[in-house]
Formats: sequence, C-alpha cells, structure tokens
Amino acid sequence: MTVARESEKGIFFPGKKRLAALFVPVLFLVVSCTALPELKPVDRSLVSGFKKECGLPFPEGPYQLVHSIEAIMPGGRGASLIGITDLSPPLRTIHCVILSIEGLVLFDGISRKGEVSIRRGIRPFDSREFARGLMNDIGFVFFPPEGDLSDAGVLRNSSRVCRYRKDAITVVDVITDPDGNWEIRQYRNGSLSRSARALFNGLVPDGSEKTFPGMIELTVHKAPGYTLTLRLIRAEPLNPEPLNP
Repeated sequence: MTVARESEKGIFFPGKKRLAALFVPVLFLVVSCTALPELKPVDRSLVSGFKKECGLPFPEGPYQLVHSIEAIMPGGRGASLIGITDLSPPLRTIHCVILSIEGLVLFDGISRKGEVSIRRGIRPFDSREFARGLMNDIGFVFFPPEGDLSDAGVLRNSSRVCRYRKDAITVVDVITDPDGNWEIRQYRNGSLSRSARALFNGLVPDGSEKTFPGMIELTVHKAPGYTLTLRLIRAEPLNPEPLNP
C-alpha cells in the first residue's frame, strides 16, 4: 500500500477543507492496514486445527522451486530475473541461484540456519547485505515462523490467523483465507514490516501432489522498501538429504 508524502503544494491550496475531510479517513485506513490487527478469539479446542491449517503454506520436505521474478526497487526501478531455489525446511537450509533472463548467473549463495555464504556474485548482487536480505526473504516465505504460537483467531473477513512471537518486538501472522489463498505478515514493534501474499491462480502441481501458489507477491514495507513478484515455473521434490555445501 503506497501513501503519498505530505508537502506544502499537496496540502495547502483552495478547497483544503475538503481535502482534509478525505485525508483523515484515508490515513486511518493506512494505519489500520499496517498495525497489528486484533483477532477474534476461538475456542481452545480449535487451536490445533488452526495450527495445522496455518502450516499449509510451508513445504514439509526439500524442494527445488523455479520462479520468474519481477522486482520493483526504490525509485520505481524494475528488473526481471529467474530464481532457482533448493530449500530444506527441516534443516532451514537454502541454496539460491539468481540468473538474468539471458541465463547469466548473477548470484549463487547458501544459507544454513542463518549463516550465509556467497559462492558467486556480480555487482550489485555480491554484497553480504544483499545475500542476507535475499535469504531472509526466502525463509520468510517458505519456512514456518520461528517462535511460539502465542495466539489463534479470526479476522473480520473470516480469515484464520496463527500468531507467532519470535521475540519482544517481532510478531508473524500466518493467515489462511476462505478462498484458499494465504498471506504471511511480519510486524516489528507493532508495525507491518514485511508481507507475502500468495495467489493460487494457475496452480502448478508437483510430483508429490502438493501444490504451490502460482504467484507470490513479497513486499518489504520499511524504507527503502521493495516488491518482488514471483511466478512459479516449476516445483520438484528433492531427495531428503542435506544440500550440497
């Protein structure tokens, strides 16, 4: 969600009272969309079912996922890339290769439980900051949240929510919608910092009959911010063994 910045020219001009009347509800909507939402509690007997449903977005075993990636960076700059990701959720291990549309390897790196190593990188994909950010994004989308399940409930639109608390300032909501889509939201200090929205348009089935969303939109809301749109090309299960070092 994009909010226009306030400026002298944007606020003070003839008809400013009418603008203020429009701006206040819009500002309220923006704040309500980015703040940690209140959950309607559910009976304790239903929590285990909620937890099982909230695990559906995350693959249980090792997979290789191939996506086309459309990146919108700060300032509106765009890029088209291909991502090949081998991941093992039980081991929290990621091997990711980013290629140009022409097939040039721009980045090749591995993360093992948060420890990141770069095999190959071409500027600006060669920095450790980029590598850590990339691995954090992948883990956020495909690995179950770290931390304890602190709450479960429903939103006003009847979506089910599992709320995990990693530490004193970090909360992750896993949301499953009535239409079968899902969303993951990360809040820091009560404000939305990162979100991933999955849409199951154009399902791509893999060999184990588990289906992955045809499109995932990942947004980092904190400055400088960016958006990645991932469209699934292929999903294949891997052998249940550690990824190559």
